[in-house]
Amino acid sequence: MIPFRDYHLSRFSVDQYTRAYEAAPPKPSKWRDERLRILVRLYGTGSIALADTWFVEQRGPDVVLSRTDGSRLVDKRRRIEAANGSRGEARAIIELALMKDWSSINFTGTDDFKRVAMAKAFAAGIPVHARGAHDMALLAQAREDFVRGGNAGLRIDPPV
Repeated sequence: MIPFRDYHLSRFSVDQYTRAYEAAPPKPSKWRDERLRILVRLYGTGSIALADTWFVEQRGPDVVLSRTDGSRLVDKRRRIEAANGSRGEARAIIELALMKDWSSINFTGTDDFKRVAMAKAFAAGIPVHARGAHDMALLAQAREDFVRGGNAGLRIDPPV
């Protein structure tokens, strides 16, 4: 049995998650299983969401995650660099942060990327350190969007 830290349980009850999984279990995939084994070897835990959509490889001390759409993350152990600042990269950064048991996180990049990433971190329960008044305003906006229900595109959903 591969050990998973499934952060999705933090947003859903175990019964809700189990019913959703049983209703639409993921299709078998040898590639996903191999990526999952790599994640477990590198991090001690895995993420089905990452294994489903990201290619994972180790290059020296760094771990590189990439997708066919040009999205790319480089995990440099103490920081994670995103190539494009897309929503998918923001979601993957949060998943990696959860796998690595980071107690907090901060972001650099464009305002749109920071707002989306902050909202995803907020949804996942990871405290965000904002740098300066401008980032504090972005964090407040992300928190407000989440509370008002404008988080439909930002929430971290369970795999199906």
